[in-house]
Amino acid sequence: KEDAASLLVRLLSEAGVLGALAFVAGWLLAVFRARSALLTYADLRAPDVIFGLALGTVASMLGVGAACMARAPQYYAPWFWLPMALTLSVPELLARVDYEIRQRAKLAA
Repeated sequence: KEDAASLLVRLLSEAGVLGALAFVAGWLLAVFRARSALLTYADLRAPDVIFGLALGTVASMLGVGAACMARAPQYYAPWFWLPMALTLSVPELLARVDYEIRQRAKLAA
């Protein structure tokens, strides 16, 4: 299990080219989807605490993913999947925050 020098090498040896491409594409899809939600949220209003937390989560997923691909051969480690799950939740979180802000603005008006 620890014979591969990186996650990318391990994925290539265990899942082949298509499996490695699917894994990397899923990782990048999660990051780009969260990035798109962050840009949309930043266009709607001034950055706030939620935006900062979401941005930090996506940035940490980029760092953890790159470190795994280059150096750590575990695809089952919780330190990879926790930031991945949080990154996948960023678009929903920002949509809910935006919805709540709009609802409160309607009630105040």
